[in-house]
Amino acid sequence: MGLNEEINNYFMELGGGRIGIASANKLWRYVANGQHPRDIMPECNSVIVLAIGTGLNDYVTADFKGKSIDVDGRTYRVSQLFIEWLTYRVAGFLMRKGFKTITPIDWTGSEAWLNMDKRIHRFPFKVAAYEAGIGVFGKCGLIITPDYGPRAKLGVVMTNAVLEPTGRIEGFNPCINCTVCAESCPVKAIDPNPPPPEGFNRDKCLKFYQYLRKSTNWKVVHCAVCFEVCPIAGNREYTLGRHGTFLSIDEEWRSRLIKDFKYIS
Repeated sequence: MGLNEEINNYFMELGGGRIGIASANKLWRYVANGQHPRDIMPECNSVIVLAIGTGLNDYVTADFKGKSIDVDGRTYRVSQLFIEWLTYRVAGFLMRKGFKTITPIDWTGSEAWLNMDKRIHRFPFKVAAYEAGIGVFGKCGLIITPDYGPRAKLGVVMTNAVLEPTGRIEGFNPCINCTVCAESCPVKAIDPNPPPPEGFNRDKCLKFYQYLRKSTNWKVVHCAVCFEVCPIAGNREYTLGRHGTFLSIDEEWRSRLIKDFKYIS
């Protein structure tokens, strides 16, 4: 049994969903300067990308007796706990075999960001998922997976182990005849005409996301409209203790927020 198969079997036994391998020995599309795996780990040969499906459960949160360990100071997402556990287990599996690993989820504070103001992570999780064949970029800028649509949580292990790359997904074009996210985006940050993700206005999306948190005193933590309306793999398991999203507030309030946002933009 090869190492690829060993890792895959181990991940699946733990309850993981999808796993892909990207080569660190080639150029990656869409990465900014300093984001390539070799910029972070010079001896990196392979990037293992792990994915689990969340449905809308990405916003299901855990509150530990009124305390929280989430980066936004609120509550910790249940799916994030699971993907971090899976990531550490896979990294440990490789380390026991004598390989070096780096897990970007270890990074905190300024070390985690290439540009903190623009929320550009030091490691490009979505690009890694694209390169490893987990999914493709959608018009909304999210990674769309065959199994979960955009509703996936990603984990990454960089390693010096030489693994067989799985390659990008071929023949999967979920957005080709779909404009649902573009039509639903409250601030029209998605142009449906260019090939994904070129029509996604990330700066406008980020500005609206930050505006929502401030304007609602954190009642609305995420916009998430594109995440919620995407018709691909619409699995929706449960909605316990969800963070507020843009669609969770009434229509009158949504209209007022959009109007005010346009005024200050």
